[in-house]
Amino acid sequence: MGIIGFAYNKISGEKKKNPSGRIELKHNITFTEVEETKVSFGNPNSGFAKIKFDFDILYGDDIGKISMSGEVVYSDTKEIIEEVIKGFKSNKNLPSNIRNLILKFVFDKSILKALQISDELNLPHPVPLTTLKTDAKKKGK
Repeated sequence: MGIIGFAYNKISGEKKKNPSGRIELKHNITFTEVEETKVSFGNPNSGFAKIKFDFDILYGDDIGKISMSGEVVYSDTKEIIEEVIKGFKSNKNLPSNIRNLILKFVFDKSILKALQISDELNLPHPVPLTTLKTDAKKKGK
């Protein structure tokens, strides 16, 4: 079925020293917990799972860090939700189709927030931004 809810529980950013030269960035998304949840709407045959995550961006050799924790509410049939929860409890992994959907969603939402935080802390952007090229020569008449 799909993602029906998203929220952050914690957002933090820290710059320990001024960045210089080439900086290695590491992005990491970890699913920390999966549990059944209830919602006040939807199909009575649907099940709902709350999937908690941590999203971290590490800047090089102890230059800085941006961290976010939150949760995604995922809906599917009751049977699939039961399998997802049972599978996560046994092997700390989600089925690949659900994992990929949630990874992309969390990354898309969180990278925008990280872009804002990096700007406020004067850290390099967590993803490359498009550069505009202008024509220096103006064609005359």
